[in-house]
Amino acid sequence: MKRTLAWLTLLIMLFALPVNQAGAAGNTLHIGHLTRVSGEFFTEMWGNNTSDIDVRMLIHGYDIVMWMEDESIQPDNTVVKSLVWSRDPGGDPVATIEIYPNLKFSDGDAITARDYVFSLLIQASPLIAELGGRVAYKDQIRGITEYAKGEAAELAGVRLLSKYRYSVRFSAESLPYFYQNALLEALPYPTHVIAPGCKIKDDGAGAYITGMTAELLQRTLNDPETGYRSHPTVSSGPYKLVSYDHKTGVVEFQRNRYYKGNCEGQKPSIPRIVLKETRNQTLLNELQDGTLDLVNKISSAEVIKAVTAAGMSGKIASASYPRRGMGLLAFAVEQPLTSSLLLRQAVAHMVDRQGLVDTFLEGYGEPVYGFYGAAQWMAKHQKETLKGLNLYAYDQNLALNLLVQDGWTLEATGAGYDAAAGGLRHKMLDGQLVPLQLRAAITPLNKAADHVIQTLQKNLQALGGELIVSTVEMDELLLNYYRHKERAYDLLFLGTNFPLVFDPFYNFHTDDMYQTVYNTTGIRDDRLMALADQLRRTEPENRAVYLERWFALQQRFMEVLPMIPLYSNTYYDAFGTQLENYHPDQYESWAVAVLYATLK
Repeated sequence: MKRTLAWLTLLIMLFALPVNQAGAAGNTLHIGHLTRVSGEFFTEMWGNNTSDIDVRMLIHGYDIVMWMEDESIQPDNTVVKSLVWSRDPGGDPVATIEIYPNLKFSDGDAITARDYVFSLLIQASPLIAELGGRVAYKDQIRGITEYAKGEAAELAGVRLLSKYRYSVRFSAESLPYFYQNALLEALPYPTHVIAPGCKIKDDGAGAYITGMTAELLQRTLNDPETGYRSHPTVSSGPYKLVSYDHKTGVVEFQRNRYYKGNCEGQKPSIPRIVLKETRNQTLLNELQDGTLDLVNKISSAEVIKAVTAAGMSGKIASASYPRRGMGLLAFAVEQPLTSSLLLRQAVAHMVDRQGLVDTFLEGYGEPVYGFYGAAQWMAKHQKETLKGLNLYAYDQNLALNLLVQDGWTLEATGAGYDAAAGGLRHKMLDGQLVPLQLRAAITPLNKAADHVIQTLQKNLQALGGELIVSTVEMDELLLNYYRHKERAYDLLFLGTNFPLVFDPFYNFHTDDMYQTVYNTTGIRDDRLMALADQLRRTEPENRAVYLERWFALQQRFMEVLPMIPLYSNTYYDAFGTQLENYHPDQYESWAVAVLYATLK
């Protein structure tokens, strides 16, 4: 849907360019993305990256609710025929939803209430954990915890009422919830593809699925060649996935002829899209020679300058918009060395955040001092106050003092550390002397990562430590970040973009069941978790209280430091002028903006 964000700073430059024959001749839009897809095109239950999010937005549609221009959340009138709120006898709020009967999946099969109910059921199913994913459920739904733990066969709070009607009951004690209407979010997933032969039933105690097993889902979801996680060829959005090559990262899409439009009735006009990985070093040439029609989310200042210079000479066009996310250095807090807050704080003092912004972004972004992105409405309201959270100035002396406090005062022999002699500092840990050696992972050809890691490596060495750096592909880094395998690193350089619904409760949850894909850093701080819970329980629309609680959360985040926030940048999209009516600054993603765009 279209979201005109009036508070965004807009910079659009349009210039003439000869028609890109790759796009015009084949009616195909070739898009380059600087973050290679990882293939999680179903949900984020097995992980996430920005490219995967964009793909999901392109191929999945008909959400029950939509975000309005004023940031409120309302039912999507293309999907929802009626929405009635009531109370059950026990006082629980109940939303009864009736969808329109003319919705279809991309294979022509009708979308019914069972596909929405199936969506809620499968994402909360305990079978997901058996397949290595995280259970993604709304804990406000009555009975969902018992269902997710396998203690109940039915999901008591979800009822399948008729072919086009279902209801969701929320526990009164779990409310208020600041983004209350977002609790109705649900995308229809094709039951006949993901759980063939299974039935969605409701005998009066709640909805449930018959015949679904881990073995079945292993085949329909996890098969690397055909599974729905990476090959969701039947979907409900404006485009359908045609092919995905894991080796090359190339994804192809075709327009979904059954898509009836978004909340404004908008349908895509571009017949075909090809998405591929590109690099900062090659993207300008690819745009100029017609290999690419559009490059998304450029953040390197060097490349932005080259793009704008090419625009001044009449060769390409560009549009800018602030990022709802940040670059970061994530700690693996469960690891022996980085479990120490003093060590994490010492490392933070060795990171030249402002130097990164000055040399890498060159004015196209800003430092961040918490768990936020510059484009979030909370950060814009608190911009000046947030500067007070800069608790970790770039200072080697402060870093050294913290290392000493943390016990890094010994030689390998057990004698006191002699700084003049050099070598690695050691400390006694669980009865053994261990060296000050940290392991970091970065992705290839990443200038921001190179700047941060090289500076940290030099500074740590000067203080008697060693940073062992591994360059790995994004897939490998995400496997470590989400702990789908035993972690091999103490630090990981990556970025994140925040969803519109900012609810980090499970990011900071201390229970074992939320470690890994939810709580990626392994932080276990009861106060941080309590502040996140308090934030989500703010009364809807009470923005003043929400902002106070949001800032308190940021304060605690910086105190316990599960990650080092680095920067939030201004993104640039670069494209040829054969792509018309493309305005990424006005929409949530290029995947939405492209619905309104046309190719000459």
